[in-house]
Amino acid sequence: MTIVTSKKMPVSPSDGLFTVAGVMRRIRVEAALRSDAADRAALATYSADPFSPPNWGSSESQLAAKPQYELEELLRASDVDFVHNAYRAVLRRPADAIGLEGFVNQLRSGGMSKVDVLAELRWSDEGRTRGVHVNGLLLPHLLRKWGRKPIVGRLLRWTHALLFVHHFEPALAQSENILARDVQELGRHVGRLGDQFGGLLERHEDTLAIFNEQLGRVRETTSDMASANSRRVANLESQVAALHRVVEEQRHAFDEQSRRWERHLAYLDREMEAHRLVQERSGVLDTLYARFEDEFRGPKETIRARLMPYVSSLQAMGKGSEDQPILDLGAGRGEWLNLLRDAGLVASGVDTNRAFVAECVASGLNVVLGDAIAHLESLPESSLGAITTMHLVEHLPFEAVVALADACLRALKPGGVLIVETPNPENLRVATHNFYLDPTHRNPLPPVMMQWLFGDRGFSDVEILRLSDHRPLPVLPRLPPEAPAAASLNPLLDWAEIAPDYAIVARKPNE
Repeated sequence: MTIVTSKKMPVSPSDGLFTVAGVMRRIRVEAALRSDAADRAALATYSADPFSPPNWGSSESQLAAKPQYELEELLRASDVDFVHNAYRAVLRRPADAIGLEGFVNQLRSGGMSKVDVLAELRWSDEGRTRGVHVNGLLLPHLLRKWGRKPIVGRLLRWTHALLFVHHFEPALAQSENILARDVQELGRHVGRLGDQFGGLLERHEDTLAIFNEQLGRVRETTSDMASANSRRVANLESQVAALHRVVEEQRHAFDEQSRRWERHLAYLDREMEAHRLVQERSGVLDTLYARFEDEFRGPKETIRARLMPYVSSLQAMGKGSEDQPILDLGAGRGEWLNLLRDAGLVASGVDTNRAFVAECVASGLNVVLGDAIAHLESLPESSLGAITTMHLVEHLPFEAVVALADACLRALKPGGVLIVETPNPENLRVATHNFYLDPTHRNPLPPVMMQWLFGDRGFSDVEILRLSDHRPLPVLPRLPPEAPAAASLNPLLDWAEIAPDYAIVARKPNE
């Protein structure tokens, strides 16, 4: 049997009604047409939620359970509704998922008719057990079954069509009315949706406009914040880079300072080791140097004669009293302190050589073992009337000579006198030979340099006394003036006869 759809039906998949564009087009048309009061009242009672599904469905209601049915009442439903009704009527249960899907696909593809579905269910094992009678089903089922035969089937289909053609018109009219009612109900739903979507779109457009405005302000603010953050980040990166450079410079400087300290510590370690070795052998070296002095310094009487002029000078200046005591640095064998004692002057001495200190103490002299600079710094400030040092400074490094000058200036009373005697390198023989006879001498000290040094350290009235008394000098014959090279050699001979010693005499300024 072929079912003919009424031509009045405006609905078909090809119309595009159920595409997005078709639905929106239909919504706009229906919204414009439906302006009567009844529709607006109905719209007012419609759901406020435009996205809730419309309360609309098939016009066919479910069949009540009965012991038998007319074929016509079972055929009224279509598609899925038909299959559900067929299962509930014939098998007395809901359709299972597999059966529902299979029968619906067969109906939609034309593989089975509604009569075939009802017959399949009715004369299945389960259907026979249920025994539900469907009046009018057997004959259409047999016709459908025999209608599939090649020759007989065609004749039976024509005969059935001619005999029952008068029954088609009422059935078609009823189907058309049902479909028209469904389409009209769908149209009302579409109209309501159109009005609601129109208002919703307006509200959403307003909301979207506000959102876009706020979004623009947010983007502008975000852009300003991003720019400010970028500037801050760049500034911080610049500061971090500068700090990194400073840290690197400090690290390099620290490393260099560490290397210098390491070298200095290594030098101090060597010096301390050498000093330790010297201390271990100091007793040997002290007695050795004492014998060296006895051998090369000269007889004590000669030394006393050389020093005698200083006694009268100190007496003339009022030095050597209890309140103007004299301190001799590097007392040696004690010749000078013996002279001062014999002259009745108050004097004491200090020396680093144990042998010399023992000899002086044995002679009743006031001499202590110690370093000259350290001893001066241990004394009260401005406590001495005079300080003398005979042939000591040439044994010291230059830094110690400067420190000695400063310590003497501190210990002397205002107006106190300092006498420093040392070999004179102006004498050619002293500068080239005699000075280096003593292995403990460091380097010659020129008179003018020493005069400037003590003046620079704060002394006043600094004088140079070149000393020749009791210091025998060889008299060298001169070349006649007319002799070749006389002009060059005679001055050299003069330098050999310059005073072999000199003394710096200086005063501490009066306050």
